[in-house]
Amino acid sequence: MRITEVKTWIVSVPFRFPETWRDGQRSGINNVVIRLATDEGLEGWGEASSNSGGSVEVTDAIVRSFIPFLVGVDPHQIEGTVARFYGAARWGHHRVAANAALAGVEMAMWDLVGKAANQPVSSLIGGALRESVSAYGNVTHDDDPQAMADAARRWVDAGHDVIYVNAGQGLERDVAVVEAIRGAIGPDVRLRVDAGEAWTVAEAVNTIRRLEEFRLDFVEQPVRADDLDGMALLRRRLATPIAANQSTWTVQNVYNVVAHGAADVVVIGLHWLGGILAFRKAAAIAEAANIPVCRHSSGELGVATAAGLQVLAVVPNQVDGHQTYYSHLADDIIVGDEVHLHGGRQTVPTAPGLGVTVDPDKLKQYSRAYSDNGPYRAYSLDGTQLVSGFGKR
Repeated sequence: MRITEVKTWIVSVPFRFPETWRDGQRSGINNVVIRLATDEGLEGWGEASSNSGGSVEVTDAIVRSFIPFLVGVDPHQIEGTVARFYGAARWGHHRVAANAALAGVEMAMWDLVGKAANQPVSSLIGGALRESVSAYGNVTHDDDPQAMADAARRWVDAGHDVIYVNAGQGLERDVAVVEAIRGAIGPDVRLRVDAGEAWTVAEAVNTIRRLEEFRLDFVEQPVRADDLDGMALLRRRLATPIAANQSTWTVQNVYNVVAHGAADVVVIGLHWLGGILAFRKAAAIAEAANIPVCRHSSGELGVATAAGLQVLAVVPNQVDGHQTYYSHLADDIIVGDEVHLHGGRQTVPTAPGLGVTVDPDKLKQYSRAYSDNGPYRAYSLDGTQLVSGFGKR
């Protein structure tokens, strides 16, 4: 079997409600959908991310620049293809942006390999340990802490047993939000706080100590991503577990976090790391250090969501409560509800390959939405104001 054609579409799919955080807001997802055709008539589908609101045009350009290295390749040769991407194609010098593109190509190759073997991808990378994966409820920013608490309660009522909220708005504001949410969800639901690099080490110590009475599951990325010494210091000084997120955007980053003793939990994503293989390797590094992993989503539709579920099915060292955008999406590009949320969990698809089917009509509809309106923007063009909805190019 050989790859004979590579085609990409940029799509823009709306949210049911805006996603808002400390310094940004977006009302939909822009991603690159990839189709690999073969000489045996099989098609493999992948999805490359714009990495949480980054430039989807850059992601698409990186994928298309790699087409000459893909045509004629046996899709089973995934490790070799990854090596060519970083080496011969020279994308190893730009890993953070390039990994988001590589992940889409690599998952399309896995989709082909699974279809050729008539097996789900999980069976080819170790075998599924679980039939479903739990997702956390994401409480988006609101000026009113009680409104955020009410939103958290709705997530719990819908079946989620882990709640996630952003911090970094100032000490008293952060305390007010966390206190309100804990009061709304009760003592037993796990509550996570993501500071998103907002604090200095001293500020992190002060804030987390104030928040510890609310029994946090962990605090994610409290300080700057490259301050691994600061992360390690926080672990020594505080009772609350510390999670690394922006510090773990490559497999090499994960190794450095583990080597520094900088995290109790490693938060990793398919698109940041560069695909299913890279996710598996990063999780194994953490597993060797007896550290659990949590999946981060940089904004994914059904194809990439299915890829994430396939790899999470086989990873033994994971926490409950992973990120998904299925609660936000107003629509999708796949047929049916294979990866939809049901009671706070997503079922791992069992059909061959990634286990989902792209809907050609939806693909056309949301590709046209991008062409007509441009991308959804997470930040304003001047970088000073939040912008929701479509932004013309």
